[in-house]
Amino acid sequence: MPTGNKIVFLLPATLMVLLFIGGYFYLQQETEFSNEELKDVVSFNVEAEAIENQLTVQVEWDWNAMPTDGLYGMDYISIAMTEPADEIVFTEGDIRLFYGHEEIFRSKGKVVSDGVIFSFPNELRDFESFGNLGEIVVDIEGEQLEETELTVYYVHTWSHHLGMLRDSAKLDEPSFENGPNVPYWVLTKPVEYTQK
Repeated sequence: MPTGNKIVFLLPATLMVLLFIGGYFYLQQETEFSNEELKDVVSFNVEAEAIENQLTVQVEWDWNAMPTDGLYGMDYISIAMTEPADEIVFTEGDIRLFYGHEEIFRSKGKVVSDGVIFSFPNELRDFESFGNLGEIVVDIEGEQLEETELTVYYVHTWSHHLGMLRDSAKLDEPSFENGPNVPYWVLTKPVEYTQK
């Protein structure tokens, strides 16, 4: 075979190898992130349905992938009123964590003066990941629901700590029992609904 034809075969083969290597590194960069970067990729949805004087709020989250720096700590999600109102009543609600489609954790929330707070673990147990996929359902009752602004707060931590000081459901600036050195981020979403 003449040497001029070798180039015809080598160029496409070289190009295919370079595309494969480049694609591999691109996918690796896209799917790896730290706990701090998790804030930018987590799927965090809030849905609400109001019938007469009762509002049901459902919060769902999914990390879509695991952080490269590990899975540990506690997370917190709350539903809070902007202004506390005595005539608005929160149920303790339910939190459920999933591994795939299987429920692996269930707990109740803590009702405080301005809402309800849930805490849940981030960890690996027997090859099952806790905390990365879950949902919360809370019922709220009161005649003044249309005039009450509600916000959902999602606090993610990635270090072991003694817990969060929780006397208010507004978690935009959380404080922790073992001091200010707990790394965290907060996502917030308003609860939007129309009265039926």
